[in-house]
Order: sequence, then structure tokens, then C-alpha cells
Amino acid sequence: MAEEVVVKEVLSPERIKAGQELIARLGSSGLSVEASFWLYSSETNRWTLVIASPLVTNHGPRKAVEILLRALDTMPQEMARVLGNDLTVMEHNKPLVVGFYRMREQGLMGKGQWSGHAVINGEYVEDAYVY
Repeated sequence: MAEEVVVKEVLSPERIKAGQELIARLGSSGLSVEASFWLYSSETNRWTLVIASPLVTNHGPRKAVEILLRALDTMPQEMARVLGNDLTVMEHNKPLVVGFYRMREQGLMGKGQWSGHAVINGEYVEDAYVY
């Protein structure tokens, strides 16, 4: 009987650095970032950079995506390319975002922290890298 083996996509140091650079640029662009993290999904075998902001909550994702794209345009091309299309914006009051925020407030998680195979505020996280 053959067994199917799926190799998990690795979150490279280059992608982590590019994400950090993008988040820094967003801070000076008018998009308040409440939380930011890479989130892994085994269903797609992909990492997605999640940017959570009150702007998304209060005005919808369109404005946040416009600012995100402008910030990407200011980055060195190689860095922006490393991020690819694996970016999304999220409301800042979603349970997962609130959970990561609370963990940081309580000193249970610092910047640049990995979290995996855990339930965060009622949501299962297979793997995540939190800025």
C-alpha cells in the first residue's frame, strides 16, 4: 500500500524579513497594524501574511488593501517578490488576533515568536510566526 507524503512549505528567513519590512512601512503609511503574523494552512500548504487593522474593521478591507499595495510598491522589488500573493488583511477584533494580542500583553508571547499546534482564543493554529 502506497503512502502519500506531503512536505510542508517552509517559511524562509527571507519571507520573515520581507514581512517585517512591509509591516514597518505600513506603520508610516496610515495603516495602523494591531497584529501581524504568518499563518500556515495544511489545506493549501501555504503561508499567508496576515495584517490585522482597525481600518479593516471600521471601513472594510478595500482601503487597507490599497495602502498595503502602495507600501509594497515602495519596497525593493526582490523583497516584494518574496512575499508573493500570500498577503491578506483581517479585522483587528477577530478571535485569533485578539488571542495573539492577549498572549503578548500577558508576556506569554514575544515578538518573533512561533506558535503551533495550539488553540488560540478558541481557534486552532497549525503553525504561525507572530511579529
